Amino acid sequence: MASVVARYAVNHLSAFTSFPGREGKSPALALKSLEVFISPCVVAFPPFPPRSNDSSHAHAAVALINPANERLEGAKFSPGDAHKYLPPLAGGDAFRYPLVYPEQCVDGLVHEAAGARLAAALAADYPVLKGEERERIRCRPGRAAVSRSYGGLAQNFGLIVHAVAPRFDQGVDVAAWRTRLTSTWHSAMSKAHESGATFAVSPLIGSGGRGAPHADAADVAASAALSWRGHDDGASPTTALALQIVVQDDADADTLVGAIEARGATRID
Repeated sequence: MASVVARYAVNHLSAFTSFPGREGKSPALALKSLEVFISPCVVAFPPFPPRSNDSSHAHAAVALINPANERLEGAKFSPGDAHKYLPPLAGGDAFRYPLVYPEQCVDGLVHEAAGARLAAALAADYPVLKGEERERIRCRPGRAAVSRSYGGLAQNFGLIVHAVAPRFDQGVDVAAWRTRLTSTWHSAMSKAHESGATFAVSPLIGSGGRGAPHADAADVAASAALSWRGHDDGASPTTALALQIVVQDDADADTLVGAIEARGATRID
């Protein structure tokens, strides 16, 4: 089960902000709140929205941000098959095989839980991009796609936002990587907000199969969450988006909390 580590109110920092070029347009809306949770698995044990009689807290209004690949096809292997095909973690201990897949590939768990309808829906809504037929790319790094939830996932989430993070390869331009990962976060949050979600639940994007050091991924997550702005369409402020970032251990939680508080956010728990 997920346990909350810290909660932050964000709207009071800069709820409605005007930017150059947005004169006369609807104000930019920051996150309603930002929360950090620890859970062994964001898919199987997601955080639940705060207790409330508000109907916006129904599962239909909760979006899971899924770290997807460019093809939007899910992972190559199912979690059950991963131990047969993937190499073990460093050290080669046989008992560590089952840990490789679930910890590093939320995408595979999402597609296994949702079933074939998810891949079919994404293929229909997001055709292969022109010029990318060879690699079957449907969504480039820094962008996100959205779909409804299917199968077992629909018990907890109404929407799935498929966010494609950049790879953190050897020799990567770190500044460019940070910019692209920030774009991934912003695109994912905007997709969730524009699709009617009031809560978005996300793992630490970029820190799994995309290879980023957890400290770097946490720093970008904090910066992106606090700098994101959605557009208020005149609806009630209660439609603002709340973001819940889920990590797997105390060390990552402490790193993320430190990055959030270093940017001026104040706990409300």
